[in-house]
Amino acid sequence: MRAFLLIILASVAWSLQLVAQRPSAPTHQSQRVLLGHRSMELDTLTSPTLFEPCSETVFILEPTGDEADGFVAGTNNFLDKEKAIFLRYSEGLPFSISGVVAYFFPPDDSAINQRELVAFISEVAADGSPGDLLAESIPIAIQDLNTAEGEVLPTIFAFSEPIDLDTEEFFVSIDFTDVYESPTGNIGLWMTEAGCAETPNPSWELWDDFSWHNIEDEDSWQEEREWLIGALVESLATSTVDLQTPGDLRIGPNPSAGQIIIEYQQEQPSHLRVEVLTSGSTTLKTYDLGRQAAGSARHQLDLSDLSSGLYFLRFVGDDWARVEPIVLE
Repeated sequence: MRAFLLIILASVAWSLQLVAQRPSAPTHQSQRVLLGHRSMELDTLTSPTLFEPCSETVFILEPTGDEADGFVAGTNNFLDKEKAIFLRYSEGLPFSISGVVAYFFPPDDSAINQRELVAFISEVAADGSPGDLLAESIPIAIQDLNTAEGEVLPTIFAFSEPIDLDTEEFFVSIDFTDVYESPTGNIGLWMTEAGCAETPNPSWELWDDFSWHNIEDEDSWQEEREWLIGALVESLATSTVDLQTPGDLRIGPNPSAGQIIIEYQQEQPSHLRVEVLTSGSTTLKTYDLGRQAAGSARHQLDLSDLSSGLYFLRFVGDDWARVEPIVLE
């Protein structure tokens, strides 16, 4: 009887060790697109290693072992809730975040197409993990993510209004919780090459017991990789045209049937261009409004030929830019 119990205990210990180590293996790879430090004419703030040669090839990792399923950087049988990355903006305080950029591999089952993902901005806790929540993005359905087999494409999560920060360190994350309401289907983020990670690794994950773990932890994946997540930021200290004050830029109605009125006030003359983007940053329309004088202005845009859904209006001046969400009914 004692020998039998010892065998059971040894088996359980071995199983727990497998879970603790969280072994994984790359199953897909691709040459990444140039993320672009001036993408969308805003700063695309990412981990510095994403501009290193070692990150030119990116991967999707799957858990290995008995009953393993899903993706390391996404939904998996461990029920990880969030994948977060630490970012630092050193171009001047204060600054604003207008969106989160994430690069997803296509879902492995259409059953989750209606499920939604959300991006978060969080403070940095005392232990270096993600802390208090600062902002939550507009959700995006899985079917509206910008993905294609073998391609590394950006999906933009916008906020209802830009988030102003006066600290250079923060976290951005993707929340996968809603996907777990479906009994099948996974979605994952692209990851960098093994060994291509800062020290300490900026990539963290939130487990189903609400504890945060670094991807390199012994009880986590033990991977020297990073998630492909970034933030669209703009320095408020160097912007010569202030469109950040509430009321300076108004878009309505929102939601809209297609006829949109934009009203704004700028302190200095500026050439203005308005672009209509999909959630995957594809430009559908461009309105060149020409040189605009200082003061108040009002313009009407006709988007009635577009399908219902979530879009983004990108306003580009001489040396500023701003992205705002718009919903068409």
